[in-house]
Amino acid sequence: MTSRPEVRGKNRSYHRGIRRQNAARLAAIQALYQIELTGSAAASVVDEFQKYRIDRTETGMASKTKANFSLFSEIVKEVERNKSDIDQNLGGFIDSHRPIGKLEIVMRCVLRAGFYELKHRLGSPSRSIIAEYVHISDAFFSNQEPSFVNGVLDRAARVLRPAEFFSSTSHDNQ
Repeated sequence: MTSRPEVRGKNRSYHRGIRRQNAARLAAIQALYQIELTGSAAASVVDEFQKYRIDRTETGMASKTKANFSLFSEIVKEVERNKSDIDQNLGGFIDSHRPIGKLEIVMRCVLRAGFYELKHRLGSPSRSIIAEYVHISDAFFSNQEPSFVNGVLDRAARVLRPAEFFSSTSHDNQ
């Protein structure tokens, strides 16, 4: 029995698209980290990543997978542009003992990018966004940080996108 080639091709293309999104998100966290450390403008860091880092397999950037550059660029530029608004909103989802300004730089970058996507990229399911940023945080941290990211982004998603959680809950009860 043989598989239909068009189905296999679509599936392969879908997974390639997901990997490109994952690579874009990881690269975005790295770029946001660089911006935090150096104070560089987002546009110049995005240009630098495009010229020297994104899709350059010899650097090991984003696990040798071509990144979705438009997603990468959007996340970096919009998170940086809206950082104070994002931080203010995130503050409501973070324990008062850990204000966002006191978090490690990578953690702030992960939470900001995840929050931005939850609020503005409504075409992506919130559970997928949360899972991706938890996975990214797991690459940088080894203790409770991934659980912290999960909790903060989950609380934010339930406020920003309540319909996604309500509809899945009503299916579970049936």
